[in-house]
Amino acid sequence: MFEDAVHQADLRVDWTFTSTRNWMIVPTRLIEEAGRDTRYFNDSMAAINREDQDFCAATAEDLERILLTLEAADADASWEP
Repeated sequence: MFEDAVHQADLRVDWTFTSTRNWMIVPTRLIEEAGRDTRYFNDSMAAINREDQDFCAATAEDLERILLTLEAADADASWEP
């Protein structure tokens, strides 16, 4: 459901589903800059925050779209406990 929502939403940046310690959705650029083992994740995130506010704004807009898409999918799904 989550991956489908990401693919259905009209997004400005590429996103990746990944698991290191936990499952997460993260901008692909951050994974590429942090390395697949995410060794430099925090450093990469801090550098992007300092140096590329346009990218940060785009990811914030994307997250809103992803959440709205998930909300719509949840409303359409027949949920059974």
